[in-house]
Amino acid sequence: LLAATALSQFDTRSADFALVISSTNSTLNNTILSACHEGAAIEGLCLATPSDGNLTYSSRFYTNTSSTSSSYGGILGYDLHILDDTIVPSSMIMADKITSNVAVPLFQPGDSGIQYIKFDDCGEMLIEVYVDDTTNPPFAYVDPPRELRNWLVCETNAGYKYQTLAWLVGDPRFATPQNPTCQKVEVRREF
Repeated sequence: LLAATALSQFDTRSADFALVISSTNSTLNNTILSACHEGAAIEGLCLATPSDGNLTYSSRFYTNTSSTSSSYGGILGYDLHILDDTIVPSSMIMADKITSNVAVPLFQPGDSGIQYIKFDDCGEMLIEVYVDDTTNPPFAYVDPPRELRNWLVCETNAGYKYQTLAWLVGDPRFATPQNPTCQKVEVRREF
């Protein structure tokens, strides 16, 4: 009930948009992200540039935000099409393992474990940090919140081995990705 209540507060759906990689690596730069199968009704964000320049349903994403407050940003959503073209709304979570400092964004039905995101004025996707455990005392409230853009492209295996969008866990001032295939990128939305 609490989860349903949380999702119902994010009642404003944006227009569909593409998620596009910005990178100093020319082979990654301007690559479109597309949903890719990672498990039963679970999708990752793989690199896929449509050859005809048109977005397929697997390359369309949206945000659900609150009509009453923008404090927490929004929920990144994706409509999973199954069987007879039934649409299953899915929300982004961060799949992490305690043995790695690289997390993989995944879409799954519903809103359990959702990760809130925001887009800045230039359309770059970020995650806000409201607490800081690098200080003493730990967990001091951060106001205004810090905006982290810890996006990576890495070879990952969250169900299948793909080159996917990933996230460096923690404060980037103190960590580098332990996965040697990771490359730093930015992610922007394009309507």
